Amino acid sequence: MKINEVTHKQLDEGPLDFAKKVGAGIKGLGQGFAAAGQPKQPVKPGANDLETAINTVNAKPNTGILGKIGGAFQGAKAGYQTAGDAQAQSAKIKTIAGQTLQKWAKYNQNVKTSTGADATPDQATAWFTQFIGKEPASPPPAGNNPVQIQQWLTKEVAGYMAQKELPEMPDISQLTKDELLQLKQRLQAA
Repeated sequence: MKINEVTHKQLDEGPLDFAKKVGAGIKGLGQGFAAAGQPKQPVKPGANDLETAINTVNAKPNTGILGKIGGAFQGAKAGYQTAGDAQAQSAKIKTIAGQTLQKWAKYNQNVKTSTGADATPDQATAWFTQFIGKEPASPPPAGNNPVQIQQWLTKEVAGYMAQKELPEMPDISQLTKDELLQLKQRLQAA
């Protein structure tokens, strides 16, 4: 590899990050190889025309060595990419938790200055509730030392981010009886 072929992303990747992603790629290689020998699922009735056409073409199992190699390659690629995405999300959680910890430290210093003692775990819970606008998902931290607060905040930030990632379900309370029946039929057909 020439020096001008190295990308910025490759420079940011540390040896351990790269090793983790390669390990996930190897695991995906085995999973893809195993999945390649499995027959495709049959077409379900009620699918739209495009899905039916695609599934009909793909209905044959991936037999033969080329199908297995292709499946193994796709599995390796998916495992590598998944590991990279997970690492990026972990870094994001760590950054946001660090910023939240800084805000907590300011609050804790105000409490310490006014009372002479660090804020209690219950005060941490109350502060976090006010900070995000809802109750924390887990019980208060085990104690009030910075490591315990950081671990608790990291868990809470990750949980908060996971909740934000969930798709919102549509409000079906205003649907008529006929619309609800049609929705039920579509769901059962899928």
